[in-house]
Amino acid sequence: MKVDICHVNFSKEFHVAERQTELLIKALAAYNIPQRLVARKNSPLAQQCQGVSNLSVYEGYEPVTAFFACRSSKLVHAHDWVGGFIALLSKWIWRVPYILIRRLASSPKKKNKAMHLLYQNASEIIVLTKGSLEAMNKY
Repeated sequence: MKVDICHVNFSKEFHVAERQTELLIKALAAYNIPQRLVARKNSPLAQQCQGVSNLSVYEGYEPVTAFFACRSSKLVHAHDWVGGFIALLSKWIWRVPYILIRRLASSPKKKNKAMHLLYQNASEIIVLTKGSLEAMNKY
């Protein structure tokens, strides 16, 4: 299946971020947009998304090998920091643009060069709260 959007979320748990990912996937499915979810094997998110139309679910343990699932995508949507680095590799190697979600009201650490690269190379950064917007504006 040709994939327009590849969502990457390697969380072991099911919290707010995973619920938002699930809701986004289901909303986009209503528009018949081909999607892929790359998630940790047996994760609650992967289980919640089983049976969604136009969605292929790739479950695995290794983030490095999981990034191959993003290869044919038009866009990678990273929902956590592991997904962010998979997205960054996808951009560098396959020129697939990526977007990040920022929920936290604190700025990413400026001294962390890897995190700086991650944010600097993103096509878009989506902030979900006023606090996260203010933090990213300071960054």
